[in-house]
Amino acid sequence: MIFGQTKSELHDIRDRIEKYLMTHRLELHEGKTRVYRVKEGPLFLGFRIFPTHRRLDKRNVLRMRRRMKHMQEEYGSGKITAEKIQQRIKSWIGHARHADTFFLRQQIISSVPFIRGRTQSDRWGRLEQQPEKHGLPRAQQQPPEQPEQQYRFSHRQD
Repeated sequence: MIFGQTKSELHDIRDRIEKYLMTHRLELHEGKTRVYRVKEGPLFLGFRIFPTHRRLDKRNVLRMRRRMKHMQEEYGSGKITAEKIQQRIKSWIGHARHADTFFLRQQIISSVPFIRGRTQSDRWGRLEQQPEKHGLPRAQQQPPEQPEQQYRFSHRQD
């Protein structure tokens, strides 16, 4: 990232960089080389950089929300362990912590409960087996073999 006082100054610097790179048979990527106003918050390493603060890029946040839902589904069906989920969440927190995301992290993490034995599709109306009308009365039916295990992951601000 290069900062300057005027757009023309930044365009001159970019031209000089392009000329230098051409001597080494390299070129700048047109879609990734742009002159931004600082107040727009240029994107750098997954963060929007503003003069007073940093924010995670929206795509990063949406991707993590989708991953959380996917991990919830995998955990419910027994395909992933709680330890693996915790590792993934802690990894993302380590990245997100570099921006002003305290409340965002709390909201994303607390919004998805991880319950063993129940999947997301159960929640959205997948048909479940109903007790037979001519079988055992509801009170005499056998309880499920495995009780539901529920985990909530939390983090603390250091």
